[in-house]
Amino acid sequence: NQFVGWSTSTIVTKDFNPEMGFVSRYDVISNSTGGPIWLAMQNGGFFGLFVTPTYQRLDETFSPLGININAGEYNYLRYSVLTLSDPSKKFSYFLNYERGGYYDGKLDFLSLRLRTSPLPHFAFALNYESNRFREVGIDKTSESVRLIGLETRIALNPRLQVIGFYQYNTSQRREIWNLRLAWEFQPLSFVYLVFNQRAYQSTERQQSQHLIGKITYLKQF
Repeated sequence: NQFVGWSTSTIVTKDFNPEMGFVSRYDVISNSTGGPIWLAMQNGGFFGLFVTPTYQRLDETFSPLGININAGEYNYLRYSVLTLSDPSKKFSYFLNYERGGYYDGKLDFLSLRLRTSPLPHFAFALNYESNRFREVGIDKTSESVRLIGLETRIALNPRLQVIGFYQYNTSQRREIWNLRLAWEFQPLSFVYLVFNQRAYQSTERQQSQHLIGKITYLKQF
């Protein structure tokens, strides 16, 4: 119960079309092998250390977050630590920190989630993610991109809930608002009312808003 290992292989052909869903690359063979060491706490918490060696051959330029990385062969090593508390408690946390190589440069990654649910009818969460690139790509780019998110859920009763979500990305100052009202007026039949707002910075500030309504009705015979 203290150790785990895995080896997975994936083949994605150049003509594969998932119709629904997402694949990161086409026409590729991917292999992943690893074995972390972790501690499972008696209070429901978790602590783990991970070492991830990576070899990848890029057939064309790869551009994560607009950073151009040349085609070629890359071999690098990353280290990470993961710790979390029991998510069923009134207060819980999740922390994942990684650092090490990233193609031809370095990348420090941090993911933090704090969640509180003092009452069964209310929950609030704060999410923070940071990617710090150091001398990556053709231009040896060094920059930081951060993502901040807020989530809240209010349940007036088991059938009526209001869910809110806000996200801010420092890349192009992107903002997303999402508010959703969900009412189950009878078993498996719902009324949804959703408000979306998106904003980002290009040559000037752009913004769009949408209000969406949806009704699903199930009649059982």
